[in-house]
Amino acid sequence: MHIAVPHLGWANLNRHRILLLYGSLRERSYWRLVKDETGRLLQYFGCETRIFDLSELPLPDQVEGDDHPAVAELKDERSQSCRLVRDPSRSTA
Repeated sequence: MHIAVPHLGWANLNRHRILLLYGSLRERSYWRLVKDETGRLLQYFGCETRIFDLSELPLPDQVEGDDHPAVAELKDERSQSCRLVRDPSRSTA
């Protein structure tokens, strides 16, 4: 199956690393499905994607400072990524 893709001016996204965040506790959540499809589309357009599950992070009062391996991993992934996609329901407006 061949999918015709019009030129969308996305050539500059090629080989960019995109970090996708989600944190639902449900196995089949809507945002997990959206994140999976977003990752597939970004890969189709030539991006490298990494998915990080925020539910792996400790609660704020569980660890002292940033001494949790998941916190260090998230910081490392964020520093290596040029873009970040997150669940809009987690916004802090």
